Amino acid sequence: MIVALQKGVDDFCKIYMKMKKDFDEVELKDFDVMQSLLQEGIYKLFILEDTKLKLEIGYAVVVQIIDEGVLWLDYLAVEENLRNNGYGSNFIKILQETTKSKNIFIEVEMPIEQVGKKREIQLRRINFYQKNNAKKVDIDYIYPSKTEEFPMFLFVIGEGDTSNNKLKNVIKYIFEKLHRDINNIELTLNKVLNSIIKN
Repeated sequence: MIVALQKGVDDFCKIYMKMKKDFDEVELKDFDVMQSLLQEGIYKLFILEDTKLKLEIGYAVVVQIIDEGVLWLDYLAVEENLRNNGYGSNFIKILQETTKSKNIFIEVEMPIEQVGKKREIQLRRINFYQKNNAKKVDIDYIYPSKTEEFPMFLFVIGEGDTSNNKLKNVIKYIFEKLHRDINNIELTLNKVLNSIIKN
C-alpha cells in the first residue's frame, strides 16, 4: 500500500540532502529557514512510502492553508530510480485527499533556456503537472529568492475557488510566511498582486 506519511523536523536533515540534488540552488530555501518553517508548523513534510515494501518513494514539502482550502506544493520529488512510474501523480492525489484540499497551487519554472538539460527538466515538469490536470493561473507570477526574483508559472490543480480575492489571499499568505527572510519582499508581492487585478 502506498501512503503519504507526515514527518517532522527529525526527518528533515536527510530530506534536505536529497533536495540539494533535486532542485536548483536558486529554488531551494536555506536549511535553517525551512527547518524553522517546519518547527512553526507552516511547512509540512510528507514522505511517500510503499508500506508493503518499506520503500521510500519520494517527498513533498507543502503549506496547508486550511481557511482557504488550499495546499501550496513548494517541493515535490520522487527518487530518481523510481521516476516515470506514476508515483508523482499518485503522490499529488494522496496529498490532496490526505489534506482535504480543494486546490493545490504549484510554482513551475518557465522554460527560458533555449536548449540543454535544464530546459528538458523544465518542460518535463510542466508536462507532468498538466498531465495531472494542472491549469496555468493567468497572472504574472514572480518567485522571490535571496539572489534575484524571476518569473514562474503558477499552476492550480482542483476545482475550488480561484477568484481574484482567493488568489490574493493565498499568495499574500505564502509570501509573508515562506519568503519573510527576503529583503523588500513587499515589492515583489505587490507586483504579483497588481498583475491579479489587471488580469
